[in-house]
Amino acid sequence: MNDSHSLPPHSDVKRRTGQWPRMSIRWRLTAWYAGSLCLLLVGFSALVWVMTNAWLLSQTDAELVEELAELLESIHSSEDKSTLERNVAVWSQLHEPYGFDYELRSHDDSLFMQSERLAHVDASLNIDHSTSGTVRNVDVPGLGRLRVKLIDVTILGEPRRLWIAVSQVEQHRLLDQLLLVLATAGFVAMIGAGGGGYFLSRRVLQPVDEITDTAARISASGLDARISVENPHDELGRLAQTLNTMLDRLSLSFAELNRFTADAAHELRTPLTLLRNELEVCLHKPRSATDYEQTVRNALDDTQRICRLAEQLLQLARGDAGTHEVAADPVPLAALLTDVVAQLASEASLSDIAIQLDECLNRTLSEAEGCESELTNNLVITGDCLLLRRLFLNLLDNAVKFT
Repeated sequence: MNDSHSLPPHSDVKRRTGQWPRMSIRWRLTAWYAGSLCLLLVGFSALVWVMTNAWLLSQTDAELVEELAELLESIHSSEDKSTLERNVAVWSQLHEPYGFDYELRSHDDSLFMQSERLAHVDASLNIDHSTSGTVRNVDVPGLGRLRVKLIDVTILGEPRRLWIAVSQVEQHRLLDQLLLVLATAGFVAMIGAGGGGYFLSRRVLQPVDEITDTAARISASGLDARISVENPHDELGRLAQTLNTMLDRLSLSFAELNRFTADAAHELRTPLTLLRNELEVCLHKPRSATDYEQTVRNALDDTQRICRLAEQLLQLARGDAGTHEVAADPVPLAALLTDVVAQLASEASLSDIAIQLDECLNRTLSEAEGCESELTNNLVITGDCLLLRRLFLNLLDNAVKFT
């Protein structure tokens, strides 16, 4: 294939235009569809994750309040330290498997009691100086993240600070699994959205491909092809109708151009034939200088008529284009017909045909009273002299040719 007709590489396009070539409409629609769905999925997944996290956190806080009430009941039912230790130990044994821990301290921050798991990892819930009723998250080495609630209580007549905590490891594991499910589902949905978007864009743009194929088949010699319109009420249907209307106008313009070309050839052929016949008659036998001079004068007159005819054809073309107005002047019919007959006399004589004007044509109105014909030299019609002359010239020329 010729290199001059080959497409330039993308690097050349980028170097000349300063940007990469744009994607096709089909791929852009696919990208927009997939991108929009991706944003919706990301927003939906984030909303689901945030709402699930908030719900799990509220459930955890409700469990803390419930278990704190049970722990306080065990504490307040204790009569001495040994009873307190026993009641709290029983509560701890029942709740530690579910991730609950506690810690009791005096107001001077000295440790009074804590759950076995906190003691085992040598950790403390007293990380900062929070006020009573505070609920916060605490990361404890060995136990993970805990949801901790702090209250001030009076135990055996002495003020104490009580921390009760519940593990959030399971909640975080659940949230991680939910995030994995949402990411996997989103990835699968993105692949499906890309394929579905490409399929939909291909179906939507199929009429455009048909319009392109039909337009590629249309040429100056085959303007009869038209674009099929399945739905004239949508955008592509209106586009197809507009293109079909444009093709109708182009077809009409080409038809007018062909007709004008044929008319021009016909109009020029008649005076040129007359000029040739007159010259052939002149050369048929020797003639006097006067005859040759008359022949030259007639040839000059014919040449001038051909020039006027070319001007008339130009006016006709302008008239077809709507830029020329037909004149409406008084035209003496007798003089016009006499000139036309004189021009065609030579051609008619070659075919042994005589063109004879009405005898009344050259008479005045007073002299033509006894004539049956109304053609007199005083008869005047309104019109364009050049176009009328062409009209009678064509009529008589056809009569001579086909008689």
